[in-house]
Amino acid sequence: MKTVKVLNKIETKENDTATTYRFNLYDDLNVVDLNNKTVDISVANSSGFVGVVVPKVVNPNITLDLSNNILSELPAGTYSLEINVRDKDGKVAKYPTAGYINYVVTPDLVKTVDAMVPQITLDSVLKSIDEKLDLIKAGGLKGDKGEQGLPGVDGANGINGIDGKDGTNGSNGKDGKDGIDGLTLFMAWADSMDGTKGFSLNDYNKAYVGTSYAAEASDNPADYKWAPNGTPNVPASNVIGAFDYILIQSADGSVWRQSIDNAGKVTLTKQ
Repeated sequence: MKTVKVLNKIETKENDTATTYRFNLYDDLNVVDLNNKTVDISVANSSGFVGVVVPKVVNPNITLDLSNNILSELPAGTYSLEINVRDKDGKVAKYPTAGYINYVVTPDLVKTVDAMVPQITLDSVLKSIDEKLDLIKAGGLKGDKGEQGLPGVDGANGINGIDGKDGTNGSNGKDGKDGIDGLTLFMAWADSMDGTKGFSLNDYNKAYVGTSYAAEASDNPADYKWAPNGTPNVPASNVIGAFDYILIQSADGSVWRQSIDNAGKVTLTKQ
């Protein structure tokens, strides 16, 4: 199955030409090699096809620059993106297989203010003057404003109302059942299939990856189930989101968020 990993949020404002967005393409769990291939991106909305944009490609990254003539002139709205990859034989692969990449353009402040400020025309001014003259003719001319009158006498205080009765205390609720001890998904990496060579809890650039469901992380390679390390290293059926992080659904049905910081540290957080 062909999927797209979006490395930053796909949302911008009208006339923003300084923003860029980056993508990685996957065939199942493998990053797509873009060497000797051409890439373009189709853009459409609910009204139909808008155009084709040619992004910048630095294998394996695809960068979409909003200074492109088509993207910079898009009005506010929601658009769909589809990435087309052509090999040297002319065969075309379309990403993603399921659905499209959502791209949202919101109104900028200039257009928002223009929509809020009423437009005054000569006809509207003349109509307002005619209405004022009609009111004067109907009610006669008004004199000068009179002096302010004297303050009135304060009214008497009202009678206080009767306090209401206190309500009856509610009965205590029943104690809930004891929860089951939870297990956390932990990951480790190594240079050998049994995890004994080059074992690490944060260096994911190794040949093998181990997973363990436990109460806390272990430094013992035997506590992990080892497999060859891929990118990303989870079954395709368990990847339920692809942004600047990966959402993984574990065997017990819980969802975990995997993210990697600039230092290469991998963090797993239960959602």
